[in-house]
Amino acid sequence: MTNPALSPAPPKTVEEYLQLAKTHMQEQRFDDAQQCLESSLKVAPTAAAWRNLGTIHRVKKDLQKALSCHQEALKIDPNDPASLSQLAETFFAGGDTLQAAAYYAFAILANPKELKYKERFIGMGSNVNFVKYADVIENAIVECLKTPEVDFSPAQALWYNVFALNPAFTPLYKINPGGKVKLLQRADGLDTFNKETFDKAGDYTALSRPFFLLGLKGVIVSHPAFEEFLTHIRAQVLSGKLKLPLEVIAALSHYCFNTEYIFDLTPEEQQAADALRKKIEAGGASPEEIAIYACYAPLSSLANAASLSPAGLADVIALQVRENLSLQETRKTIEAITPIDDAISQKVRAQYEESPYPRWRTCPKFIFAEKPGLSLKNPGAKILIAGCGTGSDAVQFATVFPEAEVLAVDLSLTSLSYAINKAREHKIPNLTFRQADILKLGSIGKTFDGIISGGVLHHMEDPVKGWRVLTGLLKPGGVMKIALYSKIARRHLLACHDIVKTGNYGTDIPAMRAFRRNSAKILGNDLLKIVARFDDYYTMSMYRDMMFHVQEHDLDLTQIATMLKQLGLTFRQFSLPPAVTAQYLAAYPADPEAANLGNWHKFEQRNPDTFSAMYQFWCEKG
Repeated sequence: MTNPALSPAPPKTVEEYLQLAKTHMQEQRFDDAQQCLESSLKVAPTAAAWRNLGTIHRVKKDLQKALSCHQEALKIDPNDPASLSQLAETFFAGGDTLQAAAYYAFAILANPKELKYKERFIGMGSNVNFVKYADVIENAIVECLKTPEVDFSPAQALWYNVFALNPAFTPLYKINPGGKVKLLQRADGLDTFNKETFDKAGDYTALSRPFFLLGLKGVIVSHPAFEEFLTHIRAQVLSGKLKLPLEVIAALSHYCFNTEYIFDLTPEEQQAADALRKKIEAGGASPEEIAIYACYAPLSSLANAASLSPAGLADVIALQVRENLSLQETRKTIEAITPIDDAISQKVRAQYEESPYPRWRTCPKFIFAEKPGLSLKNPGAKILIAGCGTGSDAVQFATVFPEAEVLAVDLSLTSLSYAINKAREHKIPNLTFRQADILKLGSIGKTFDGIISGGVLHHMEDPVKGWRVLTGLLKPGGVMKIALYSKIARRHLLACHDIVKTGNYGTDIPAMRAFRRNSAKILGNDLLKIVARFDDYYTMSMYRDMMFHVQEHDLDLTQIATMLKQLGLTFRQFSLPPAVTAQYLAAYPADPEAANLGNWHKFEQRNPDTFSAMYQFWCEKG
């Protein structure tokens, strides 16, 4: 029999009710938590009680009651960031992503230090299209871009959406829908930038807004008219026809550097840029002139790069000079654990030695392990990142699995140097980088609990041969995450590749700029309009990878199913947005695990853009 004297006293105060409700919620005893919160409200209404009650109703799928509770919380405390964020989550649960993103914007402004609000805002904002300008969205974006720990790149379309709606920029940025692109000569039917409107504006102070400056440093916009806009500004500044503050020119140089100088330029611009180069190397250039040159070529290419220290350009020097020097020093320290003597491996390596690709700023802080990879959370688990490139996947997996030992390998010393520096910057202790050829990894005498290889195997002469090596390194019961190109999703790019192969086009930067300039004629309007939708179209290394890669295989799911069988691997699941998986399950309810590749092949044929981000999937070794 329980001794009444030892039983906890029933709660009496609001704080006691809230604490008990919190305990019940942690234990997923939601009915008990609801009773506590309702009792708390009878004592005194508080934002916390209404907010948590709303969360419980959301868990119970009663979204109308949840919305009502969150709104009651905000009546008590309109600026409570927790209530704003929970209201956002409830709108999101109901499918209203636009409202959800808007309320996360309010939450960010109420508590700018909370990273999770920014992560959720970016995730939701990347899938919405606002039709009216709101300063709260602009201000929330600024807060995100000011936060080094936050990766804003997934929401570049949101930044452009707000930029195009912003009345501060509309006098400068007028779009001609579906016009003929004059500067880049892309294709009829693409939106174009009206440079005459810009030139007549007179007032360019909007370009100094934090939203614009931070955006140029942290975002790459996948829109041809916006590229024309920046290309025109750059040319006008170089010619002296447009005078802009140093901070604007510096921000533009960041954008040009981050896109690897893909912007087109006239012979006259090239001559003027060459003259600037000589002036800088002679030691007679102003900070403005140095910043202008940095919009046309990396400052690291200058003979006197190491001695440059112009006033007001510390961040430009750090990006374009100091980082390059650091990469060169890091490169000297990288250990090779296999030879690289395969002819195709050498060609692929050469392509990626020219510049780090892709450049990245930070990784999401709130990453959740997918179900097939949960075993990698075990202390001491050994993970191989095979083909780590510039290290974003390696850093993410080392973050998700902090007690694992992660080895990341790649062919390219340039990419590895960038990866090592970023891992140091993010203070990742459980991650080691080495140079290696996947084909030779069988010689290192190690096995792994998990292997990650994204976007790598399809660049080998024989993808199955490389995959077989990795399978041999995987322990029985180990898991593997693979990413491979889909020939169905990339059908338009394959048509481009056929044209490229027959034309014998060069792959140096001037040649690729020329190809891009004449693409309307070379590819035709229809193909070009499709290609220009890809993010890869707007950065030189990515453009080269997309259009001119030296080695590439595109597959379908019937081929992948055959490969898995040959290798003794069992397919587990795709990494896809939940909405896509739900769509599949609605079509194939007899496959509740969504693991039938035959069904997925049929699904992809009906929905050909499903795997535009590659087939990304988990498999397991028996």
